[in-house]
Amino acid sequence: MPLDFWLAPPVGRNWKFLWSNPGVPVWAVFILVLVFFIGVWALVLMTLTRYAKIHSWLLPVFAIGLGAPRWCQMFWSLTGVGHNLAWAGSFGPFLSVATWLWLGVLDAVQGVGLGMALLQTLSRFHGSSLAPSIVASNARLISLRARLLQSTRPSCSASASARSW
Repeated sequence: MPLDFWLAPPVGRNWKFLWSNPGVPVWAVFILVLVFFIGVWALVLMTLTRYAKIHSWLLPVFAIGLGAPRWCQMFWSLTGVGHNLAWAGSFGPFLSVATWLWLGVLDAVQGVGLGMALLQTLSRFHGSSLAPSIVASNARLISLRARLLQSTRPSCSASASARSW
């Protein structure tokens, strides 16, 4: 089964960069994934949570300010930029995978921040108008149904039209 069977081909090739890097064994990639997506992720979220108690919009503004980390991650892996770190020597493949994982952590932080921004604005702007809009739409449907029943009343009895079938 191909790696990107359920994903778009660039996304599958992006993940293939992580797990198929010839200079890094799979067990080392697994340890790096644990370090970044448990350790670094937790550290970033703890720091942002601590400062977000002062202002609730810190994480959403920080997330918007990150720009496009997923685009950078895919650019890093798909264009060959991440494959050629000759200046890092034998540590180059590890540094390349670590950079890919760091961009993944930033992408995850951006997803959380944008979700918080949507939740903070959705409840304020749309939540307050939800109940009146439901009442108004139901009233409109009832009035349309009543008007429809008046205009489509049969001219003959129902039993006569049933006999014609």
